Amino acid sequence: MRLGPAFALALAPILVGGVGVAFGACGGAAFTAGSPDDAGPAIDAPVVTGPKESFCELEAGTHTFCDDFDNEYDGSTLTSLWPTYDRSNGATAQDDTAFFVSSPNSFEAACPNSVGQLIHARIGKQFSVTSPSHVVIAFELHLDMVGLKPTVAGGTTFVLLTLGANYSIGLTANTDQINAYEDITQADGGLDETTEMVTPTPPLLGNWVHVTLDVDLASEKVNANVNGNAFGPLAITPPSGQQPAIFIGLSSREVAVAVEAHYDNVTIDVTQ
Repeated sequence: MRLGPAFALALAPILVGGVGVAFGACGGAAFTAGSPDDAGPAIDAPVVTGPKESFCELEAGTHTFCDDFDNEYDGSTLTSLWPTYDRSNGATAQDDTAFFVSSPNSFEAACPNSVGQLIHARIGKQFSVTSPSHVVIAFELHLDMVGLKPTVAGGTTFVLLTLGANYSIGLTANTDQINAYEDITQADGGLDETTEMVTPTPPLLGNWVHVTLDVDLASEKVNANVNGNAFGPLAITPPSGQQPAIFIGLSSREVAVAVEAHYDNVTIDVTQ
């Protein structure tokens, strides 16, 4: 979706390596809603009352992949854009017309209490590039509900990059910090085996914030930025010869409360 001017001005530019990491630069000035389509007296056609250009239409040609969840504009569906549709144990993952940066849609992910289990509420897409040199994932995030960091291995993952079945890089959230992690074995289904605590952040609940996960595979470094809090570079040891898969949404394990988040204006850039 297109960001309105108030939201765009609230986001300061962040200089992080990679593509598309300028806050508030997502499409420029605010859209002007057009008048309803005139279908003519003899044609029974749907009336479009929202903006005539969505975020991804305005960003066309500048990213490897884009989804603003305004699928009525291009005729696609959530599962056609994200072939992996992963819900388990009472989780929900769906388009949401009632909660967005700007009208009409965002993506909603929600997991119930996950003590003793791993729960996914996410969508995913694999890219055909083998051994990419650089992957940048950017999006708007609204954390609706998030729990304390578990005292045992686990947490709430909200974005994930995988390279094959045994390697992943991701970000996790709890009530007072964001963590970056590298999972080399993925024995626990994708949550962190080893976690590096990065810059503590103020509580992120209840606000739309810009997130960038910048994974420089060629240099074996990862940078991230959440709500203007930049951290990295962190050293990583990624494998070669694997195609990247990217997951947007929540994975929750050993979190004693329900967790929920909304996403909007996702861009992904994959460089050979």
